[in-house]
Amino acid sequence: MKKCISTIRLVMMFVICMALAPSPAVAQGVSMELHPFEIPSLGMTVRLPEGSVIDIRRIAGSESLVVITDPDNPHWSIRFQNYIARDPDMSPPRILDEIIKSRQARWKARDADQPNLELTRLRFFQRNDRLLIGGTRQASRVYTDVPADPKLETVGYTVIRHDAIAVDPDQPRVGGMPQFVVCEMHAIPEGLDTSNIQKTMQLYETVLATITFRDPAEMKAERYAAINMGQAFLDSLNIDDLTLEVDEDARFFRIYRPADASDGSSEVGWKRLEVRKGRRGELEPDRPRKLWREADLEDGFIAREEARVVIEGTTFDTRGIYFLSDDRESEVWSIVNVAERDGKKDSSTLTLVRDEHGITVTTAVRGQMPDEKKYRTLPEGYLSRVELYLLPRLVVNRRIPGLYGFYTYDPILQSLTYREESFSNEGGVWIQETIPTANTASMKTTIDRQGHIVSKDMGSGAWMEPSSADEIKRIWKRIEAGNR
Repeated sequence: MKKCISTIRLVMMFVICMALAPSPAVAQGVSMELHPFEIPSLGMTVRLPEGSVIDIRRIAGSESLVVITDPDNPHWSIRFQNYIARDPDMSPPRILDEIIKSRQARWKARDADQPNLELTRLRFFQRNDRLLIGGTRQASRVYTDVPADPKLETVGYTVIRHDAIAVDPDQPRVGGMPQFVVCEMHAIPEGLDTSNIQKTMQLYETVLATITFRDPAEMKAERYAAINMGQAFLDSLNIDDLTLEVDEDARFFRIYRPADASDGSSEVGWKRLEVRKGRRGELEPDRPRKLWREADLEDGFIAREEARVVIEGTTFDTRGIYFLSDDRESEVWSIVNVAERDGKKDSSTLTLVRDEHGITVTTAVRGQMPDEKKYRTLPEGYLSRVELYLLPRLVVNRRIPGLYGFYTYDPILQSLTYREESFSNEGGVWIQETIPTANTASMKTTIDRQGHIVSKDMGSGAWMEPSSADEIKRIWKRIEAGNR
């Protein structure tokens, strides 16, 4: 394969596209790679056409998106993506029904100004709800096009049931909520010649017919081993261990895309992080200490995070503050997110409280009623936000490489999720590989011998590296002046 790109989208968005499945059709004249391509984040392997370009993206609010393209033929692409349902009764046919309704609604809105709706009506064809992928996985497929306008793309949707990827610890069902691997085929005509559409459909079905899934028992055993190692590591820590790793001053990071042969570096955003000893009352920095209550005097650890990223003209600001008690038995934190574009702002606030009764999470979105979630029991290997920020320093300074499994509350997915942290020492340089949720692409971080970040590959060509407050102010002052 010519290249494999790992990409992490920095935008907080939720993708509701879904699809995937094959039949053992054979695409004539297409050479396939000899060895299957493994997609660990989806728990599967698949054989691809020779010379394919693989782009693995992490999409916040969803999980992983794998896009397959041919640089010599821009007329087709195949997209794999995972989807965790919120409805325990969801199935591939039901997901296809939702896809069809969504496409029809969007097309109806598009046709509102058209004098003849029949000429631009969508067609759904070759639907099959009785497919089996990977030998035993239930799947459904449908294609859609616009017969009156053959120049428009033909899209194939297929949905495969796959419950072996992640487990929701608060769901009593075996294996958690139903999960699916999804796939889309996008094909456009080559000029006035539409014969390539049928060839692409055959290629699509041939590729999907090669999918195999990992043994669920094997994946489950690996996860339990990682969780056991993670919990054992947490059990070995005490207040002194955490106190040794806190900062005296805040740390600043620059997020940017490095220069390439055709262009200079470009700024994406910045981040400020501090982790130190503190008191619970600091969760409300604008409230004077003279107004603190007795509970506000509780000693513990404070983490403060501020970040900004600018993506395609939209500015995303995040401000989080987190408190962990000295005994690590309780925590409270709050995150405020603001998205601004063309002078318009959308905001949301998430608060989490963990005590002897479990976890309560409240999400307030501007213009909507607050939403509350409760988790009465915590899964083995639960990791607080403060401990998450200190983890690289704790592992590196104890010199304990290995694969650690944890459960954390993910503020983007708004649920308890499983994550893996792998640490290795390569010639005196420590490498941390993070899989933030069960189905996402990994992120690679280089850290120094004290456990501090040297560089972090954020994907999408973006990197995060240490900086200073003065440098960040200077960079963004120059950017703002250039935008005036």
